[in-house]
Amino acid sequence: HDLSEISRAHGMNVGQIEDAVKDAQKQMGKPVRYKDFQKMRKILDEAKAQVEKGNYKKALRAAKGFDAKGMKSLEAEAKAIETAGVGAGKKLLEEAKAALEGGDKKQASKILEELTREFSGTDIGKEAKTLLESTKE
Repeated sequence: HDLSEISRAHGMNVGQIEDAVKDAQKQMGKPVRYKDFQKMRKILDEAKAQVEKGNYKKALRAAKGFDAKGMKSLEAEAKAIETAGVGAGKKLLEEAKAALEGGDKKQASKILEELTREFSGTDIGKEAKTLLESTKE
C-alpha cells in the first residue's frame, strides 16, 4: 500500500501518517536480534539467581556488564536486580553498624568481611572495608 491509500482508509493526511510512524519507531527503538535478546535474558536470569543465593558480587557484576542495546524491558529488569543487590548490601551494612554499636565486634567483623568480599569496588565494599579495619584497632 502506498501512503495515499492508507491516508484515505484512515482519514489521515500523509504527513500525519509519517509522523505516527516516526513516533512509533522512536518508542520501539532499534530492532534487536533474537539471539542478542536471548543472550541478555540468560545473563539476567543468572544475575537474578545470584541475588537469590546472596552472591551479590556475581549478581552486580552481571547486571553492570549487561548491555541491553535498546532492549527496554530487559534494561528495567537489570536495574531491578542491581537495586536488589545494593539494597541487600546496605541492609547488611546497617546490621554490621548495629553490631558494632552493641559491642559485638565478632558479628560485625563477620558481616563486614562478607560485604568487603561481595561488594568489592563499590561504595558499600569500601565503607565495609573501612569499618572492618577500625574493628581491628
